[in-house]
Amino acid sequence: MNEELQNFSKEMVNKWGEINQLRQAQEEAAELITAISHFLREKEGAKENLYEEIADMIIMINQLFYILGEDNIQDWVSKKIARGGGGGHL
Repeated sequence: MNEELQNFSKEMVNKWGEINQLRQAQEEAAELITAISHFLREKEGAKENLYEEIADMIIMINQLFYILGEDNIQDWVSKKIARGGGGGHL
């Protein structure tokens, strides 16, 4: 994670609290799902909106790293890669 993003993530979690940022991550994930749906349906402006929502999720995922511990998450990433995605299409 780059230093600017890491510092911003810590600042937001410390300012708003872990519970609020977990709720915000839920909201941003839902917005990304919607943006993907709009992109797949070729709605006007959907590609730019998708870029924005991906950026929001990258920021929120970095906050989740801070809240939950990046090492814990990286362990799971390694496990998923080792078993080929765990049965999904990752």
